[in-house]
Amino acid sequence: MIRFTPIPRKRPASTRELRRDVECRLKSFELEMNLILTIHDRVGLLVCTDGSVLLRRDRMFHRHPFCEHGRFRNAQWNRQCNAHCTVAVGERIVGGAFVHRCWKGGAEVVVPIVHDGLHALTFFAGVRRGEATEDPLAERDGTLRLIRKGLLPLPSLPARRQFVERMEALGKWLLEAVAPIAITVDSREGRIWRFLHANATKPVGLPDLARDLGLTPGHASREVVRLLGAPFQQLLRELRLSRAAMLLRTHDYPVGEVAHLVGFESEYHFNRAFSRRYGEAPGRWRHEAR
Repeated sequence: MIRFTPIPRKRPASTRELRRDVECRLKSFELEMNLILTIHDRVGLLVCTDGSVLLRRDRMFHRHPFCEHGRFRNAQWNRQCNAHCTVAVGERIVGGAFVHRCWKGGAEVVVPIVHDGLHALTFFAGVRRGEATEDPLAERDGTLRLIRKGLLPLPSLPARRQFVERMEALGKWLLEAVAPIAITVDSREGRIWRFLHANATKPVGLPDLARDLGLTPGHASREVVRLLGAPFQQLLRELRLSRAAMLLRTHDYPVGEVAHLVGFESEYHFNRAFSRRYGEAPGRWRHEAR
């Protein structure tokens, strides 16, 4: 099993160094395993301390020539790819790692990375040769058939199990790399930050934090303001909105799906909160941010 060097308590000196360290490890993993790794950050955890996105944007999309071929010239192909990567995969992910066979005839090992009981990241490791496509247009595409013929077969079942273990270790390391400093500190401030980051996507309130801290809601409220400088609900909303902004910049999830992933009860309330925070509706902000 692969062993990653634990992240030191002291952060790298700069965001650039952190990004360089992460990208170096991801590339090493890809070279060793002979694959291309795509990472979907489902709730916006992979953010640097300055609020910028940790990963390169192309790492969050399927960039293998097999996946990219025809996708951005054919709107229907692009819709089918999005449906497979979000809807189809999302419906199966609750059962743990599995092999996803896409409509083009490729196959990937899909591994959910769980953090504090939350499905935080999805790793797509591929692309390998799958079953023949049933799409007539894709089947007639000579270039796609040629690329598919050159794909490696899926590894055996025992090899896939080890494969999954190594990706889970990599995912854990990646989440630890961006954990806020306060989360690693055994203090009341650290416990509050830990609670916020672990529960931002859930319907939680100040009473839940108070129970976690062993305080009354009133005492917990005063402690949050004293230690973190803002009320609990404001901190929770800002965290959700910053994660939403990251998802809008880097993923093609519908706005309603983004709202759900970061913890808002409805798309309407999300749109209002996002517009107040960023000055524009989420859809328009996404277009301009890209």
